Parts: sequence; C-alpha cells; structure tokens
Amino acid sequence: MSDRAPQVLDERLGFGFDAEERGRVLEILAPLNRHLAHWRPDQVDRELDQAPVDVRTDMIRQIEDEKSKRELPKARASLRGPA
Repeated sequence: MSDRAPQVLDERLGFGFDAEERGRVLEILAPLNRHLAHWRPDQVDRELDQAPVDVRTDMIRQIEDEKSKRELPKARASLRGPA
C-alpha cells in the first residue's frame, strides 16, 4: 500500500481548519486512505480538487430545498388571504 494517500489527505484536506478541527477532519476522512492508496497520485489530486466543489454544490441544493419547504406554507397562506 502506498504512503501517498495519507500524505495527500494531510496536505490537501487539512487546510482551512484550526489545529483541533484539522485533526478531527483528517480522522473522519482516514478511511479514504485505503481507497486512495490504489489510485495514481494524479487521480487522487484530481478527485480531491473536485470533491469540495461537489460537496458545495450538494449543500447549496440541500439548503435551497429546505428553504423551499419552509417558504411553501407561507406562500400558500398568502394566496388564501386573511382568515
């Protein structure tokens, strides 16, 4: 098994977190090491570059879905008018 995957996770995914958070994030993602060890380093780098974009896109979608769910009852109530 290659040591490259743990290095990539530590180098690339730890940024943007304080020391306490960084350790927790890397611990949560540690199971990826075994999976990533079988990939070529350039593939790992591409996947790690794309992953935050995919997560961001999915989180925006989830937030918009929740927002729509909350606004729908308000919109229905305003269509009915005052009671």
